[in-house]
Amino acid sequence: SISSLMSYYHKKAPKKNLPLVIYGQDAHQVQRVQKNLPKLMILVVGETARAESFSLNGYAKNTNPELSKQDIFNFSQVSSCGTATAVSVPCMFSGMPRVDYDEQLASHREGLLDIAKRAGYQVTWIDNNSGCKGACDRVEQYQIPENLKKKWCKDGECYDDILIDSLKQYLSTIAKDDDRPRLIVLHQVGSHGPAYYKRAPEAYQPFKPTCDTNAIQGCSQTELLNSYDNTIVYTDHVLSQMINTLKEISKYQTGLWYLSDHGESTGEHGLYLHGSPYAIAPSQQTHVPMIMWFSESWKQHNLAQVNCLSQQTKQKLSQDNLFPSLLSLLDVTTQVINPQLDMLHSCAHVN
Repeated sequence: SISSLMSYYHKKAPKKNLPLVIYGQDAHQVQRVQKNLPKLMILVVGETARAESFSLNGYAKNTNPELSKQDIFNFSQVSSCGTATAVSVPCMFSGMPRVDYDEQLASHREGLLDIAKRAGYQVTWIDNNSGCKGACDRVEQYQIPENLKKKWCKDGECYDDILIDSLKQYLSTIAKDDDRPRLIVLHQVGSHGPAYYKRAPEAYQPFKPTCDTNAIQGCSQTELLNSYDNTIVYTDHVLSQMINTLKEISKYQTGLWYLSDHGESTGEHGLYLHGSPYAIAPSQQTHVPMIMWFSESWKQHNLAQVNCLSQQTKQKLSQDNLFPSLLSLLDVTTQVINPQLDMLHSCAHVN
């Protein structure tokens, strides 16, 4: 049943208040060429999006009408660390590969965002979900303005357009003479179920009929899939608009990396939602979409990086690759980067 699937993740022992473990203390930026613009990277943490529902990955319904027109890298063979947000999000920021992931250690050890901050990045988390599960505890957490909540929220739930508007407002507050490099994490509500019908505004619900209830097992398979697929169409729009926002920025070299936390079952094998034990979880819950985009100035100054990534779109990758590869993209070096998991290690350190 749905409840038994989810309960698997709620039986974990409560965390004790353990002292913070410093990690990556040697982290620093490789000296950038002075004339080059600072980097601004947007990391979008997706929610409940599965790779098989992206038309970019061969899905028959056109769920990516906007991203398909953008100059992106689509990585088609990426697996998640867990099958629930409470596992995947702390895991992907922890620097621990899935096979060695220690939830208790992750809860009191510095991670990816702490290391980027130590290396000189201004790190900011903007959330339209249920928080960062500890990953952003020691970095700036942007408070979404009330005027945006009035515009995009209803009954305590907000459309992901609120992240685009929050990003624009946040960027507008940066002082002209502030040239620190920046890492901004945007955490979507994405495709969170079972109320898929609440995730996408009407304009982004091309597939009908839909399942307009939380009691999804009472809907037909067609209705349920249509509602889920509409959430992917909306995420496609949100990501494309974020890319368009970055295209307009001339002060930074800009990049975007999108990675969903886990996938979703919509009735396949009799399963719904997510949270299955990883060892027996179906691919719908563990095969996740991952996309990257880089501005012309980023490509110009980091050609080896970009070419290196372009060669790996069909490779088997996972959330294990995020921690080392994002730090490398940001020109951050530290001994805690595992070169075997760094997507740039083999071919990009030759700019």
